[in-house]
Amino acid sequence: GVGCVSEAVLVHPWGVTSHGGRLYVTDVGGDRGGREALPGRVVVLDAETLFLVGEVGLGQLRLPAGLDVLHLPDGTTELIIADHGLHRLCCLPLGAEGPGRTIGRRGRAPGMFH
Repeated sequence: GVGCVSEAVLVHPWGVTSHGGRLYVTDVGGDRGGREALPGRVVVLDAETLFLVGEVGLGQLRLPAGLDVLHLPDGTTELIIADHGLHRLCCLPLGAEGPGRTIGRRGRAPGMFH
């Protein structure tokens, strides 16, 4: 239907989770059949209508794969995204403004991913 997710919105969807009436879909981006390639991102959809609500992680993600929602003891909620391309977890706040945080980086030492 009009406004629903289409092939034009998602290039290479990989993972999905839901929270608060929204679906969060990781999209590794890439070539769109001759049009400008899209970067890795998380596409946010209304869970009931599947209408596009927005995107998060633009410019912060390379190859977002899995994701989940984490409820922290202080009452805040984060969207945790495993970024295979940058070898890290990207933690973005849900329902609040903020820059987010990252966990890990490329390497073989403790706290690093390879």
